[in-house]
Amino acid sequence: MLYLDLVQHGLALILITMIKTKKETYSILKKIPLVLPQNFSRKLDSQINVTESYIDLIKKKLTANISDMEIYKKISNTNSLCFQLAQSCNLRCSYCIYSGIYKSMRVHQSKIIPFLTAKKALNIFFKQYSSSLRTSRKTPVISFYGGEPLLGFDTLVKITQYANKLKQKHNRDLDFMINTNGIILDKDKIKFFVKENFVIDVSLDGPKSEHDRYRLKYNGNGSFEDVFENILYIKSHYPDYFKDKIRFKITLHSMHDLLAIEDFFLSNNDIFSNRNVFISQVIIDDNLEKETKEIWSKYRENQVDNYYKNGSRDSWFFHKFFFESLDLRFQSKGTPLLTSNFSFTSTCFPGGEKIFVDANGQILICEKCMEDIPIGNVNRGFDTEVIRKIVIEWRKNIINRKCWECGYWYYCPMCFASNRKNNRFYLTREDCNEVIARIKKRINRYIEQKEMTDEMDSNNYNIIFDFLHSL
Repeated sequence: MLYLDLVQHGLALILITMIKTKKETYSILKKIPLVLPQNFSRKLDSQINVTESYIDLIKKKLTANISDMEIYKKISNTNSLCFQLAQSCNLRCSYCIYSGIYKSMRVHQSKIIPFLTAKKALNIFFKQYSSSLRTSRKTPVISFYGGEPLLGFDTLVKITQYANKLKQKHNRDLDFMINTNGIILDKDKIKFFVKENFVIDVSLDGPKSEHDRYRLKYNGNGSFEDVFENILYIKSHYPDYFKDKIRFKITLHSMHDLLAIEDFFLSNNDIFSNRNVFISQVIIDDNLEKETKEIWSKYRENQVDNYYKNGSRDSWFFHKFFFESLDLRFQSKGTPLLTSNFSFTSTCFPGGEKIFVDANGQILICEKCMEDIPIGNVNRGFDTEVIRKIVIEWRKNIINRKCWECGYWYYCPMCFASNRKNNRFYLTREDCNEVIARIKKRINRYIEQKEMTDEMDSNNYNIIFDFLHSL
C-alpha cells in the first residue's frame, strides 16, 4: 500500500545502477542520499515508477518567478556576516587565489576596510537579523577574512565593539570568528580574542617541511615556526580557551605529501583532533593556465590515490579526508525531496547563506566568489534584480542539464564560485562528467570502508524505511 501511495503522489524513488565492489553491486536512489544493494533496490524499482506530472512539477518550480519578498526572506535568514578586513597579506603563498596565477582574480592590495564601511554593513545585517521575516534560530557569526585580517586589527577592534553595541540594543546573540595565518597573533591580540570569546581559525598545512613549501614570507622564508610558537602559547596560557575556540585549517596543494601531513597531525594528538581540524584543497579551475591546471589535476589524482592505498585507514584524519562530507549526506534523515531542492548542487542562494562585504563595501556572494559581480553594496543595500538574475540563470542550467535525471545531484559540489565562465554562471557537460567521475570514486571508497566494518546495510535500511514512512 505504501508503494501505491507513493506512485499516486508522484513520489518515485528513481534508481540508477551505480557502483560495484568486490562484495556487492549497488544502486543509488536519486531522491534520497542512499546507496542500496541492487537486489533490494530492484524490488523497489519494480513497484515505483516516476510520473511525468512529477517532472512537470520540478520544471514549474524551477521556472517560477522569484519575488522580492522571497529574496528578502532568504537574506533575513542569513547567519553570517563576513568582512574582508584586509586585502593585503604578510605572506606570499604560491597557491593563493590572489597570488597572480588565477587569470580573473586581482593580486594583493594594500587596503583595509574603512570602519564607516563596516559600520554600514553591520547596520544592514542587524536590520535583516531583526526582521519579522527571520525564522532561523541559529546564532549569527561575525567573521573576519583577508588577505590577513590581523593587519587591520585596530579596525577589527572597532567593528567588534560596535557589533556588541548593536547586539545589546537589539537583545540578540552573536558570535565572532577570525581566519588568520597566525604569524602576528601576539599576546595582546590573543588577550583580546579570549576576552571577546572569538573562534580563531589558524591556517596550518602540516609539519614544517609541508607548511613551508608554499606558505612563505616576503623574503622567501617559511612561516611554520612563527605560527606554531603562537599556537603553543595559547595552549599553555589559555588551555580551556584553546580546547573550545582554536581550530586549524589545512589547505592541500596537489604537490603536498599527504602521508607526512597525516603523520604530523596524528603525532600531535594533544593539539589536534577530529573536532578542531578542517581540510580544504587548492582550487583547480579554468582560471588557471591550461598547462598548470592539467599538471595540478594529474598530481592531485596520484596524490589522493597514493594516500588511499597507504594512509592510516583507522585514523580520524584518513576518515575526515575521504568520508566526512559523505557521512553527513548518508546519515541525514528527513532529506529534502527534489521539489524542495532547486539548486540540485551545493549552490547557495546569493545572500541567503552569508553576507560577504569586501574592503570596498561591495556585498558579494561569498569570500570565494567574484568581486566584479556584487549583489549589492553597503550604501544601497542588496540589489534584488542582480540576485534574481543570478538565480534564474543558474536554474536554467539545472533545466538544460536535467539534473533531476542524474543520480549524483545530492552529492554535487558545484557552486557559483567553481562555475564562473567570464561574467556568467553555467555548467557544461564536461563540468558534469568530471564531477560525476570524482563523486563515483569517492562513494566507491566510502562503500568499501563501510563494507569492511559491516555498517553498509543496517544503516541504510533504517534510513530508507524511516524516510518512506515519513511520507
